[in-house]
Amino acid sequence: MVAAKHLEEHDPASDFKTGHVFGDRFRVERLIAAGGMGFVYMATDLEQQQPVALKIMRTSLQRDPVAIERFRREVRTIRRLMHPNTIELIDYGVTEEGFMFLVMEWLHGKDLREIMRIKRRLSAITATRVALQVCWSLSEAHMKGIIHRDLKPENIFIMHNPGPHLRIKVVDFGLAKVVSGPESGEQITRGGVVCGTPEYMSPEQAKGEKLDGRSDVYALGCVMYAMLEGDAPFRGKKALDVAMMHINNPFPALSEKVPAQLRGIIMKCVEKKASARYHDVNELAAALEAFLDPIECCKREKTDVWSVRRSTPPSAADVRANAIAQAVSERQPTNVSVRPEPVSRVSSEPHITRRPRSSQSVQAIHVPHKPLKSQSIRLKTTPTLVSHAKMSKADASPKKESFLKRCLDRIL
Repeated sequence: MVAAKHLEEHDPASDFKTGHVFGDRFRVERLIAAGGMGFVYMATDLEQQQPVALKIMRTSLQRDPVAIERFRREVRTIRRLMHPNTIELIDYGVTEEGFMFLVMEWLHGKDLREIMRIKRRLSAITATRVALQVCWSLSEAHMKGIIHRDLKPENIFIMHNPGPHLRIKVVDFGLAKVVSGPESGEQITRGGVVCGTPEYMSPEQAKGEKLDGRSDVYALGCVMYAMLEGDAPFRGKKALDVAMMHINNPFPALSEKVPAQLRGIIMKCVEKKASARYHDVNELAAALEAFLDPIECCKREKTDVWSVRRSTPPSAADVRANAIAQAVSERQPTNVSVRPEPVSRVSSEPHITRRPRSSQSVQAIHVPHKPLKSQSIRLKTTPTLVSHAKMSKADASPKKESFLKRCLDRIL
């Protein structure tokens, strides 16, 4: 990790008060975080009129060529990443006063570490969905030759999404390693320095060896373990002790409450040898999807079947149902009970329906009143069928007279 020297000393980069306009564009709202590389403010983009995250580099590090190059590397790295599950870079540069800064999208929500503090453990389904979206973000990064190297709950952000679906963002590519492309030959880490967070560090990263995407696979396996068990797999008083545990100690077993298939996926992610893990995050994503798919399919079977019926063209049952609702709304009695015609969907439950003959009109169908069974679904749409009870007496009397006349003719 980047060593933050003299963090207790006053830094001008932390002096920006509420209302200060930084770089003639970003109005500072409040200081929200301080780290080894700089300070993060919530600000307002005066051009776009939207909240942003403003990161200002520490003034003590702006004289350090290695820190400056690392800051520029973070800017170049984020600019290359465009996946929806990766944080978006809005602006960057150096002010006239010499402050190096970058501006990123403001994320509404909480990071995974904060979520885990509240809930302690996440369900297997939630953990799988989070890991799957992290895989999608890392897939683009790895394809462009970028290894995150610092994947941990603090760098996985859970968005406050108004919809029903979970959405995450992978943040903080400040320690990213470019292993391919024009920048792959650049070396900005001091010799003997290991970058990353020990609790989620792969064995090869702890040894200072050459890395590839499988190092992030190991880190993601540790994050999944933490989501399910409530804490990182290894803990120690010193960072070196934790790193050595990843190298030498067997990985702790997961609880029996975790589904066996998911336990197998995680244990394959955290193999000591990189060759024994998933080849890349795409292979890991396929395994997670295979675990999640039967569960999602089962949930879809149990969801509101009206979502299926509403997607089909209106049938004769829908037309008849409109009249029933109209009759009910007019508070007029009705003796007709109608069951919807079956739609083309696979279901284990039988559908009992009555089909009208082709020669019969909708008004001529008489269905005796019976209580709805469990297989039936009460119609919620606007009905149209006119019941026999609603027929006027004027229409019914001629039919009764003709019937009596035929009977008298036969008798006489």
